[in-house]
Amino acid sequence: MENCRPPIRNGISHGCRLILSCCLIINFNGGTVIFQISSAYNSIGIHSPVELASLHTLLRNKLNDDLFKILNGVIMLFLGSGAFILYLRIRESGYGYFCGYVLMVALLNVSSTFAKDFFYDAPSVWTGLIVFASGALQIFWQGFLQIFASVERRRHVRRVMQATIAVLGSIYLLFIYNATFMPLVIGVAFLIALTNYLLMWWVLLPIVRHNLSAQLFAAGTTVWILFYLSDAVILQFFPQAHHLHIYYGQFVEAVALTGILVLRFVSVKKANREYLEEVAQKNTQLQQMQNQLQQWNAALEETVAARTAELRVITESAKDAIIMMDPQGRISFWNPAAEDILGYKQEEAL
Repeated sequence: MENCRPPIRNGISHGCRLILSCCLIINFNGGTVIFQISSAYNSIGIHSPVELASLHTLLRNKLNDDLFKILNGVIMLFLGSGAFILYLRIRESGYGYFCGYVLMVALLNVSSTFAKDFFYDAPSVWTGLIVFASGALQIFWQGFLQIFASVERRRHVRRVMQATIAVLGSIYLLFIYNATFMPLVIGVAFLIALTNYLLMWWVLLPIVRHNLSAQLFAAGTTVWILFYLSDAVILQFFPQAHHLHIYYGQFVEAVALTGILVLRFVSVKKANREYLEEVAQKNTQLQQMQNQLQQWNAALEETVAARTAELRVITESAKDAIIMMDPQGRISFWNPAAEDILGYKQEEAL
């Protein structure tokens, strides 16, 4: 690249709009490339350095630039798959919301890479995916927040979640209808992010001092919102900046949520192990009691048999007649003395 004319801002007024126009003339290898970009938006233009090289070199350079996003997307995909498997096994909603969150982070990272257009050249599709993933991950984040909320506050979190779905769904449809609604989409998403941050503290404040998982959640979300705010400032004052930092914040937030699930998983495993040990101990005690009861029953049977034998000896050797009857008035016992005195055999009496 031998010569490059800098962008020219023309102060041409159309109503309340300012037209940004830039014309670049690039000389290379005896040829000339000229193109012009005009728009009613002051952020229009080339947002990254102009590169001239072979397709292989350009792709390699962009993959190097996207290395963190690609690694982040792969890690999020791996975490999401693991969380989905755990959700199918345990059926705990926290794993389902976490799965949705990290998968949306992965989609956002992939959709915002520089190299994506080398594989599928459809900028409007990628922009739509970015808008969709940005909104969906906040909804899943709200769902994950419910695992920390009390029963009463969980209802309010669900109401906020339902309102967020309605609002984001509406502006997403507006964006699909007309892409010029992008500033509105960005503004609403930013307000929802701030609302979520305040909602988080409303939920966590009663437990954050003595709950490690709540502390991880608050720390990860704080880092994420700080990166979000820094990107908002950068886009406001440096609209052509092509390197944003929100992806680092999302990675930190996802790591914090992963740590929370790991702590919950370990806690549940420990509780289950303690419960199984307690059950085994109770079973051992119950078995010992059953063995002791069997011993007592055997001893009791021996005692009853001995007492019955003694009683039989006494009744059979008695000189007086001994007669026993059941509640229905039937004779149940007739000793030998009764046979001698009354003249009836025991078989006859019975």
